[in-house]
Order: sequence, then C-alpha cells, then structure tokens
Amino acid sequence: MINRIVKLIISIIYMISYELRSMMYHALGKRVPSTFVILTYHSIQRSQMNRFRRQLDRLRKYHPIFADEDICPGTGRHYVAVTFDDGYENLIDNAIPELEKRAIPAMIFIPTGSLGKTPGWITNPKNRNIDEPVMNDNQVRSIRSGLIKIGSHSVTHRDLTRLPEEEVMTELTDSRKYLEELLGEKVRSFAFPFGLYNDTVLSLSRRAGYNKVFCCWPAYPSYRTDGYLLGRVDTSPDDWDLEFQLKIMGAYQWQPIGIAVKRRLAALLGSKSSLGTACTEESAS
Repeated sequence: MINRIVKLIISIIYMISYELRSMMYHALGKRVPSTFVILTYHSIQRSQMNRFRRQLDRLRKYHPIFADEDICPGTGRHYVAVTFDDGYENLIDNAIPELEKRAIPAMIFIPTGSLGKTPGWITNPKNRNIDEPVMNDNQVRSIRSGLIKIGSHSVTHRDLTRLPEEEVMTELTDSRKYLEELLGEKVRSFAFPFGLYNDTVLSLSRRAGYNKVFCCWPAYPSYRTDGYLLGRVDTSPDDWDLEFQLKIMGAYQWQPIGIAVKRRLAALLGSKSSLGTACTEESAS
C-alpha cells in the first residue's frame, strides 16, 4: 500500500511537470509531441466488471488504437492502447463484449502451452487468478472481431532470460506457428512473459519474425519508442480512480527512471539482473 501511494504521488508530480512543459511549448509556438500509453490487463473477473466498464468509458475519450499501430508523432494527440496478457477465459464474457460496445481495439497475448489449463506460472495461493483457466483452442478460434488481435506470450510462460538460446527460439517460434495455424492468419506481436527480456532475447525475437515486442513498464517519455520494443503500464480494474486516470494520461512514464536506478544499485552490489522488473500480477508467487 505504501509503495502504491508513493508511486501515485510521484506520478502526480510528474504529470504537473509535463503539463507545465506542454504549456511552455504552446507559449513558444512549438508543436507538442503525440503521446502513447499502452495498458496491460490480465483477467477481468465478474466482480470487477463495473469498475472495468468505468475505466473503458474514461479511456474512450482519448484516441484508442491497437498497441502495434504506429502513431503520428506530430499531431499532438494522446493515444491509448489496451492489451491483455495470458488470455484468460473470462475475457470472452467480461472484457471483449465491453470493448466491442465502445469500439475500443485490444490485443490479447496467449501462452500456447497453457490453452485450456490454469496458469501454472502462478504459485502464490493468494493470487486471484491462480484458478482462472486460460482460453482453449476453440475459444481462441471463436474470437472473430475486427477489434481484437491475438499475439504470442510464449509456449510455457517461463522467464526467457533464464533459458538457453535454443529453448528461447522454441518458445518464440513454436508459439507463433501454433497460433497462426489455429487462427489462419499471421501473428507478429509478442509479449515477454513477466515482461522480462535481455539483449539476447530481444535479438532472438527479431529472428523469430516478430514485428513488435512488448515489455511491462512504460516507455520514457511517453512519445518515445524504438518502433520495435514497446513499453506498457500494468493496469487493473482495482486501480483507484485517480490512479487509473494518471496511468492513461501517461503520468506513470517516470517508472523506467526508477528501474534504471535499481539496475545501477544492483550493479554496484554486484548482482545480475535481466532488463526490467516482473509484471506485478503474473509474477506474484
């Protein structure tokens, strides 16, 4: 709770500084860059639906697009994208219909080895998703909405930074091929399990044929990406209203700075770590 409040306070300060900078841009006659925030959800349970609906109503006031779309950098618009990791079955009844009602596009990243099973990567018995089944083959195949795209989340949902290169390539290529055969269409986006990657994993993902890959912390600043590796903000229907509003506005874009500081501290202490921190909900164990 304390950590969450601290993040909220830092985000408020960051947002105020960003708005002041935008005002200065306008005063000087400069064009304000477009911004892009990608949200990461996991499951949407029945008890969370009212809050999820309110979040979508807020989100649709901006410019919702697919997470793998390229934004127009000079328009000054604020773009928002919705993604879901793990492909939980409850998305079919609780999330997709609500997205379609509001014409909000979304991407779902699925670990193919867990189709029709419960999430074996969650070991914490207190995690609310420990018994939530992942969609099965038929359910994935039944998603025929122009507003939903499917991406890969590996085969076994393991930390790719801890695997030999051969196994990493198997996770990357086998999951993509399986989904392509299942859907009858190309799959060119990948979300790293737990959001974790390193230079080797990033290079192998390019070789595996992915056009876009996603981690689980935001880009900094919010308009800056390299066009291949895209940052995201971990989000939940249980977010406080102010917390969610700040997330969709880009106020949590400061987080990579905190991650960089942690890396430097880890380096000083002689510890080795992969690039990034694990996604909150997936990694709770």
